[in-house]
Amino acid sequence: MYKKLIFVWMMCLLILTACGGAENIKSLSDDEIIPVVSQSDMTKAKELVLQMEEVIDVRGIQYEHLLFLDPKVKQFDRLKLEHIRQEAFKRVKDEFPESKVHVTTDQKIYMELEKLEQQLADEKINAKDLKKKLEKLEEDMKG
Repeated sequence: MYKKLIFVWMMCLLILTACGGAENIKSLSDDEIIPVVSQSDMTKAKELVLQMEEVIDVRGIQYEHLLFLDPKVKQFDRLKLEHIRQEAFKRVKDEFPESKVHVTTDQKIYMELEKLEQQLADEKINAKDLKKKLEKLEEDMKG
């Protein structure tokens, strides 16, 4: 009899303590995993750069008025990288004169932009982290 009573009390105690832990669940803060920015201008900018004969792919991120682009160039056309960068910059700047445009053909920057694009698509980056990473990329682009 006492064993059954002790067992019932233990089960009640176990159930009550297990349910009490729900208060500790962390809620999302305002800057965590929210849609960061629209990439609509970037989509148009990528289309403009992809129209160039020498370009086979392009990566890019838009943040407010900043546009970061990195076209992937055909192997033979890598001899004309400076001309390709200038042409891509001109095309995008003509379409978006109010934006600050950054164009590079650096492979490391290309991979970083690819990672950031994926994080934006998966909504795994917040605005503050995106801004910090883009500032670092801007520094790397300057040399």
